[in-house]
Amino acid sequence: ISFPVIIIYWFQTQFYPLWVWQTDCYMVSKKVVVRNESGLHARPASILVKVASGFKSEFIIRMYGYNVNGKSILGVMTLAAESGAQMELILEGPDEQEALDRIVRLFENKFQDIN
Repeated sequence: ISFPVIIIYWFQTQFYPLWVWQTDCYMVSKKVVVRNESGLHARPASILVKVASGFKSEFIIRMYGYNVNGKSILGVMTLAAESGAQMELILEGPDEQEALDRIVRLFENKFQDIN
C-alpha cells in the first residue's frame, strides 16, 4: 500500500510542507560543488531557478543541514553558497533524471546559460 509522506519545514513559527512524495516513488540525487569564483549569487541562482522551473520534478537543495526549494530564488539565495561549497541536489518526479543532468551541467559549466 502506498501512502503520502510529508516532511514539514519549520520556519519562524510557521510550518511549510517541504517534501511530499509517494513511498513507492523514486528520487535521484547528486553532490555537486559550486565552481564559479563568486559563488551562487543572484545571477547564477536565477539561472538555476529558471532551468529547474522548466521541469515537472520537485527540486530540493540540501546544504549545511538545511533543505531549500531549488525552484525558489529566495530559497536558493538563503544558502549563501560561496565558491567551493558542496551541496546535494535531490529531484523527484517524472523527469527527474533529465532535470538532474541539466542542473549538474550548470554547476560543471560555472552557470553559463547552456541549452
